[in-house]
Order: sequence, then C-alpha cells, then structure tokens
Amino acid sequence: MNHDANLAFVVRTTDAVEILKWYVLCALEKECMAPAGAQLICKFREDRYTAYAGCHRYDQSAINLLLANAYHYNISNYISRLGKEGVKINRFAADHLTESDFDCTK
Repeated sequence: MNHDANLAFVVRTTDAVEILKWYVLCALEKECMAPAGAQLICKFREDRYTAYAGCHRYDQSAINLLLANAYHYNISNYISRLGKEGVKINRFAADHLTESDFDCTK
C-alpha cells in the first residue's frame, strides 16, 4: 500500500532522524529512488489498497517502504487518521509569529 505524501508532520525523535537519514541516502542513489523500469502510471485493480498497481511513486514509494519496514507494516504507527478529508490547511498571515517560534532547539 502506498500512502501519498502531500503533507508530512515529522517530530524530531531518534526514530524520525534514523528514517530520514535513510530517506536522504536513498535520494542520493538513482537506483534507490528511481529503479530501472520504474513507471509513474498506476494500473489499479479492484482492491487498490492491497494489490500492487505496477507503478512507482519515487519519493513516496521510498518513504512508504522505510516506514513500513521500521514499524512492521503497522500503519497506525505512522499514518494519521484525521477523517475522510484528512488535513485541511488554511493559509493566512500571522503577524504575531517571529523567527524564534520556528526554532527546533526549544
């Protein structure tokens, strides 16, 4: 099963750093991120969530495999269940935020 990666919220933990390390290393190797014969077009069958669709989503495929292997294919450990619509992002200016609000060393 391949989950799309249109939003990723990653908390800086030892596990997250380890997974992201391998993700970056994969991105540096063409055969890892874009293996020979990989194609973007998917051919979904009746059960699109458990049957392989013959496609490769490059960065999405890599992160899905890393997460699945790290968490023994238990998606509840790495996929959010936020309802049918998932996450909704409202973009607006926030005048009260400063650069220090985004500092990861707190």
